[in-house]
Amino acid sequence: MTDRMPHAGDLTDQVAIQRQKYPAATDEYGAPVEEWETIATRRAKVRDANGRELWLGRQMEPEVSVSVDLYYLPELAAWRSAKEGPKMRLLEKLNGDRVLHIAAVLNPDGDQRFLTLVCKR
Repeated sequence: MTDRMPHAGDLTDQVAIQRQKYPAATDEYGAPVEEWETIATRRAKVRDANGRELWLGRQMEPEVSVSVDLYYLPELAAWRSAKEGPKMRLLEKLNGDRVLHIAAVLNPDGDQRFLTLVCKR
């Protein structure tokens, strides 16, 4: 285990891992309706990884990366290698159900012990 991997006592946050329901339901006009289902709730270590400002046209839009360490979850590992399929996200429970969109799933130690998720807010 590398120094970067958390210890059990570091996992002080609670997150709900959600998967978008697929195929998407539609409203009365035929437009897709985004629905999410919780597939697991886990203890995790959530921390802001970095902040940067992107210039888009004349607007400045902040983009913040959040790093989430948690115990290995097979559904996330399978999603990591899938090319297509439903979207996944996290709800950070201790911060008022803050939505974190998963950008990448990393297995830094190569074992099936921990995963590191890189998320966007």
